[in-house]
Amino acid sequence: MTALSRASLIDRLSSTVSRDDGVMGASDERELRGVEIDVMALVEAHGEAVEEVKGDDEAYVDALSFENFRATWIQRRFSNVHLGKPAQSTYNGFVQCAYDCALKYVRNAKTLGTRVAGAYCVYALHQTQLEGESVCVYVCPEAMETVAELIDECAAIGVRDVGRVMLKLLNENAFVCGVRDVTANPASRMGAGAPEVYKNFDEKTAIHEALGHLLQGDLSKELRSMEESASEYTSSLAVATKLDDTGAGAPVMICSTVDTLLTKTTTKVEKALRAPIDEAAALKLLPSSK
Repeated sequence: MTALSRASLIDRLSSTVSRDDGVMGASDERELRGVEIDVMALVEAHGEAVEEVKGDDEAYVDALSFENFRATWIQRRFSNVHLGKPAQSTYNGFVQCAYDCALKYVRNAKTLGTRVAGAYCVYALHQTQLEGESVCVYVCPEAMETVAELIDECAAIGVRDVGRVMLKLLNENAFVCGVRDVTANPASRMGAGAPEVYKNFDEKTAIHEALGHLLQGDLSKELRSMEESASEYTSSLAVATKLDDTGAGAPVMICSTVDTLLTKTTTKVEKALRAPIDEAAALKLLPSSK
């Protein structure tokens, strides 16, 4: 695949019919903060890792490659992000929110590594959408001008993958151009006043720790004890009221219901602790840029 220059990108976009078909920007659904935080964590971590080798020109160019970003994406099993849509939200809005967040880094990040990571993230999000879905990337002219400048800046130091992935998106008609600028401001977890303690908060780790804690307690032992007490109570109640065991068996039935719910909950928690998309599947989902 040939590289994409700034001039050719602008020419291609100028021939695209600009429209705003109700494609949602991130600011339209504030309940989607979770996916923004996930994208921020990915892009920032990868960008920081790239900048660590900036002193070595050859290593820096390699670090800025799409294959390096792809390895980070797969290692984090980030294709799973598509499974996290809130029930009350549309898939279109959910994915567009992720696109917007990544584009904010392309436009506002201070380091080249983070800006490139944002561009690669847009491409990867588009390529790993759920089967049967095809959410285009909503962009305004200002955003695409920034992308074009990034392509030229990268090409000047021998990094052509940014141009390649953008060309691939163009060839797939993945962009929808409109006038609303929803990516002008930097990405933020909680706005300008976000406390530092929250910025360092690892949401996924906290969730897994909480779920794991649910499995550590010996709830089955407590349930067995409760069933024994309920059985004794049922027998005593039957003698006192002259009812048979069937008529006085409500406490035992309640224990049985609790047992069923406990089993279902445990199964769900164990499932939540396993990544739905393993590394092999992620490799297939996110193709190379070449």
